Amino acid sequence: MARLKGDTDLHQLIHSLTPEEKGYYKKFAKRFSEKGSELLRLFEALEQQNVFDEKSLKKKFKSLAVLKAQLFEQVMQSLLIVSEPKTPEEKFLRMYFYIEQVDSRGLLKRAITLNKKALESALAAEAFTAVERLAKQKHTLLVKDFKSPEESIVLTNQIYDLIDHCYKKKTTLDFYHKCFQTMMFYQHSKRDVTDEKVAIRDLPILKELKPMLKVKHSTASETRFQFNAAAKFYELTCDFGSFLKSAEQNAAFEKKLLADGSPMAKEETVLSSANALVYAHLRMNRFAEAEHFNEEIQSLEFRNQRARLLANFNYISNAYLISYLSKNYLKGYVYYNQFKAKMSGIDVHHSLIGKTFSFIKVHEVGFVWVAGEFREAFKLIHNAEDLIIEHQNRFLIHWLELAKVLIHLDAENYSHAQKEAMQLLNANLNFNEAVAALLTEISKRKFTARKDALAFVWQFMENHQGAFPNANGFTIHQIITERMKTI
Repeated sequence: MARLKGDTDLHQLIHSLTPEEKGYYKKFAKRFSEKGSELLRLFEALEQQNVFDEKSLKKKFKSLAVLKAQLFEQVMQSLLIVSEPKTPEEKFLRMYFYIEQVDSRGLLKRAITLNKKALESALAAEAFTAVERLAKQKHTLLVKDFKSPEESIVLTNQIYDLIDHCYKKKTTLDFYHKCFQTMMFYQHSKRDVTDEKVAIRDLPILKELKPMLKVKHSTASETRFQFNAAAKFYELTCDFGSFLKSAEQNAAFEKKLLADGSPMAKEETVLSSANALVYAHLRMNRFAEAEHFNEEIQSLEFRNQRARLLANFNYISNAYLISYLSKNYLKGYVYYNQFKAKMSGIDVHHSLIGKTFSFIKVHEVGFVWVAGEFREAFKLIHNAEDLIIEHQNRFLIHWLELAKVLIHLDAENYSHAQKEAMQLLNANLNFNEAVAALLTEISKRKFTARKDALAFVWQFMENHQGAFPNANGFTIHQIITERMKTI
């Protein structure tokens, strides 16, 4: 796999910008000179580079390292102005600093009015971090305007009661978040599902979590975090009945928030919960039910353009994943081609869909490999690599690299497989122990028959179940199992 050289952060930042953000930056940069500065020239040069090439830039720009650092800061400054807040917390914290500016200009009454509106909205949205900041700001503003010491004491007590309430709510949310992140880390670092089922119950923090899963909460944010933590806990402990129940409750809860017009509601969160329900049915091999709830995703009506795009994307990607897992490969490939047609014209380099699109590219390799189209599989791997490097998905990189070695074995190119395995072992890609051990075996063994090669790989993976890269349900072990049937 080709490796990008030099510091690629700035290149990645520029290629992540939307056309609107790029346009705004160019106007922003021209404030400093009529035609734009040296930084704008560097911006445009990087914009034209599909693959980062530092050598060519050094020929055009003096003091390139300094210019790159300055350009990174300038682009980020423009984004802070033009970008919309992505979370309620961010929205209200921006309001906090806006009110600070109003107050600093001597407009105390207006600042008090703005603070009151922002605090009420933040409470309704359960943005507890912002509520705490706005409450302290309210205290500072009103103390400047109080008429008696008694009023100040009452005000102080009210404010700090509110802050204490927020602290308790934040503590609960932080606990759920900590549990969820612990489980996510555990899922990625411990690959043996059999051991995981037992060992995860012994993690101290999750012993605290289990009784919390039955607590009835008073706020929507606590309930949402509880559902997410519960779903991950039941999935990792292989309690798929409870996992499905949790996914059903979460999907119903998010739909109700949206229908009620709650400030906590978000169309993309509704879509995420609907996807989780499809996935829960897939974990139980309930393909008809998964297909039914996937059809519901297509029927969801969203006002947000991004949510509509994601819904369309998720529907088709789920459809062919269901087809693959139910071993209907031909149908899955038809869905994949539909997906490619739907995605034409979308720039995955700066779209939120880009990371998920990386999985789709890997799935395509799998479909073609199962069909025995080795040359096409290698072409697809080459096409997928740049996108996956851009989104820095280590597990997918490992999937593709291991696939290259095994496709060579499947195609009876044994010397190429040994060579690729040796190169990967020397490339310091941080493979886990099982993958490294398999690559070591392949680099040393003298295979003479495809049947023996695939049988060896299959048995090795069977002995280390869960230890090999998983592309969102699409495992190399499954592909090898299908390829064994062709012998």
